[in-house]
Amino acid sequence: MIKRIVLGFFLITIFFIASSKKTFAPKRNVKITGVPLYYQYPDLPTGCEATSLAMLLSWGRGEPVDKYEVADALPKGDKVRKVDGEWKGTHPNKAFVGDPYTDSDDGSYGVFEGPILETIETFMPDCGIDLTGQPFSSLLDIVRSGKPVMAWTTLEQRETFYGKTWTDDDGDVIDWYENEHAVVLVGVAGNQVIAYDPHTGQAEYYERKLFERNWESMGGRAVTLSTDG
Repeated sequence: MIKRIVLGFFLITIFFIASSKKTFAPKRNVKITGVPLYYQYPDLPTGCEATSLAMLLSWGRGEPVDKYEVADALPKGDKVRKVDGEWKGTHPNKAFVGDPYTDSDDGSYGVFEGPILETIETFMPDCGIDLTGQPFSSLLDIVRSGKPVMAWTTLEQRETFYGKTWTDDDGDVIDWYENEHAVVLVGVAGNQVIAYDPHTGQAEYYERKLFERNWESMGGRAVTLSTDG
C-alpha cells in the first residue's frame, strides 16, 4: 500500500514536470505562403512602404497588386524644404513626405501607418488593421496565425539616429530619425524573424531581438489585413 502511494506520487510528479515543460516549450516556427517578393528599386527609392504594402495587399486579395499602383494611390504631401529659413514639410502620419519616386536628397522621406491605412481602404475597404502600439509578441502571434504583418523598422537593421526637424502646415513638429524602413513579416524561425524586404528583394532572416529593438525605435508601427468573410 505504501509502495502504491509512493508510486502514485512519483507518477503525478512526472506528469506535472512534463506538463510544465510543454507549457514553456518554444512556440512553433512558420513561414507564410502566398506573399510575393517585390523590389523597390530603381523607380521607388523612398518607396519601401508602397512596395511593402503592395506585397501585403497581393496576399490579401489573392492576386498581384502593382507597387506603382500603390505608390500612386498613397496620399502625398509637401517634401521637406526651407521656407523663409525654416524647414517645412508634411507630417508622415498625414501623408507621404514628398514622393516615393524621388529620393531623400530631393526632400522625400517616407510615410507612417495613417496614410497606409487610408490606402488599404482604396484596395480593400474595411480590411486595414492598425497594430501600432501592440507588443511585438502580438505581431509574431499574428504571423504564426497565418497573416503577414507590414512593420516599420530600420534599413539593413542599422541603428537609427536623429536626422532633421521640420514643421507642417498645421504647426506640428516632426523629428525625423534616419534609416526608417518598412518590410513585411512573413515568418518566424527560431530566434529570427523572416521579412520580405523591398530594399533587397529577398527573404531576410533578421535576429528577432535586433529587429524588435529597431521596430521600437521607429515607434512600434505595424499594420495587417482582416480577411474575414
